[in-house]
Amino acid sequence: MQLSFLKWLTNFVTTLGFVGILYMSSSFDLTCKYTKVVLYRIFAFANPIAQIIPLFLLLFSEVMGELTAYILFLAIFLSLYIILMIAFYTTPTKMREDESIYVPSKKNP
Repeated sequence: MQLSFLKWLTNFVTTLGFVGILYMSSSFDLTCKYTKVVLYRIFAFANPIAQIIPLFLLLFSEVMGELTAYILFLAIFLSLYIILMIAFYTTPTKMREDESIYVPSKKNP
């Protein structure tokens, strides 16, 4: 009984994880559409791939070694989130340059 519950729970969490990955990707794609910062679209495209690659790396860890798989996993995520940090940093500048997007100016006290 407990084994079937754990199998069901594992399938549910995996499905929930994939749905979360897709929603996160679509939200960054919409962010790219509204802010016109291309780095958001790069993150939206690469994030699902970067989330799924570690699963395959861990399946084939006998071939390449478990430590190598984790180092590659960390390198992929580090580079991906550096791209996201750069996108967040450049968003206000891009929005001020585009005149079709209204950005309220700072009021003087």
